Parts: sequence; structure tokens; C-alpha cells
Amino acid sequence: MKGLLKKNAVLHAVAWIGIYVVSVNVLDGVSASIGVQNLATGLGLFGLSTVLFLYLKNQEMIKTIGLVKVDSSTIRKCLFFIPLGILAVSQFTGKFNASLTIPQIMIFGLLMLNVGFIEEVIFRGLLYKAIKDKSGRNRAILISGLTFGLGHIVNLLRGMSIEHQFQQIAAAIILGIMLALIVEVSKSILPGVIFHVLFNFSSTIMIADATTEFYLLISILVLAVLYSAYLYVSQIKQNRGLSLVKSS
Repeated sequence: MKGLLKKNAVLHAVAWIGIYVVSVNVLDGVSASIGVQNLATGLGLFGLSTVLFLYLKNQEMIKTIGLVKVDSSTIRKCLFFIPLGILAVSQFTGKFNASLTIPQIMIFGLLMLNVGFIEEVIFRGLLYKAIKDKSGRNRAILISGLTFGLGHIVNLLRGMSIEHQFQQIAAAIILGIMLALIVEVSKSILPGVIFHVLFNFSSTIMIADATTEFYLLISILVLAVLYSAYLYVSQIKQNRGLSLVKSS
């Protein structure tokens, strides 16, 4: 992996995506074989998170990929992350799934904590930086978002319906682009990690009827698009204009 990182940073990021996808599918199989849903997956991804973090630390890439706290000067630029906070807790407006036991909720929490961390590090950290360094910011924002969304197609292997899968991919692309914009403005992937964990966790412990779920999805996507437009037009594009003025 170290050699690949030096030769081709984009392929290095893709390799980590491959490791993650294969790990999830193998661990899901182990969970099914022991009869405890998501247990092996959650524990296994905790191990993968640890390995990934230690690898990044060894390569001195922690700060490079944005695994740092948000600088206070950028908080206002992101509207104090209020839109992101609303999106993160939006699904908690549904009805709690009373059929879940405390151990199941704890397993879901462990799983989503590691999924959120790994996916943000890989997609908004490694992949985003690699594409940005090679092809520029705009392509990095778009490609990392598309890759993140299309990567969710593996959920078909986990029994998800095609209709639900299409909705998830569309939502993931839009949210992926939004999170990439946040990284560009804040220079940190931590807001995305927190959002990712809360958003995924709420979707596993809350339930809603089909109509409510549909309107909630539309509301989430509309807010995500508006927030993305704000970040790009008023922050990224504006900063580019200021840079051009200074250089002239």
C-alpha cells in the first residue's frame, strides 16, 4: 500500500475502498453464520478502523487528509454547521423501532460509528485529496460524490430492494457532494464523520411508513442541495475570486 500511495494516490484510495467493500461482505457472512446480525461486521470494522488510523499515522497523513478539528475561523463559513446538524438528526423525527433490544442497538451503534469513520476517511479524505491534487477541486468534489453514491450498490447483496437501492444511491451522491464541499471549506473531515454516524444510526433505529419516508427523503435532499449551493457559490467560488484579485 505504501508503494501504491507514492506511485498513484487515486489507485491507493480505490484500493482502500476495495478492502472496505470486501471486508463488509465477508464480515456480513460471518455475522450470518453465527446468527447475530452485524456483530462480526461491527467488531471487524472496528479492527479495520484501527488499522486504517495507524496506517495514516505511520504515513503522516492524519492532517493531510483533514482528520483534524475544525478551525474556528471556518465555522461561520459553514453556517455554524446548522444545516448539517438538521440533516443529521432529521430521521430521529420518525418512530423508534421498539422491536430492537439494547444489545442490538449497541451493535448498530458500533457498526455505524466505524462505517462513518472509515467511509469519510476513504472518500472525503484519501480519495478527495488524491483527485484534487491530480485533477483539481471541482472534479474531486464531483467524482468523490459519485463514487460514494455508486459504492452503495453493494447493498443489493445485503437484500435491499432495487427501488430502495436507487433512492439510497441518489441520496448518497447528493450527500457525498455536500460533504466534499464541507471538507473543502472547513479543511476537516470530522464534521462529516459526526454527520455520517448520526445519519446512519438514526436510519437503523427509527422507522416510518412509506409516505413519511418519501417526504422525509425529499426534504433531506432539498436541504442538502441548498446547503451545497451555498457552500459552493458563497464560499468556494467567492474565495477563488478573491484569490484572482490578490494575484493580479
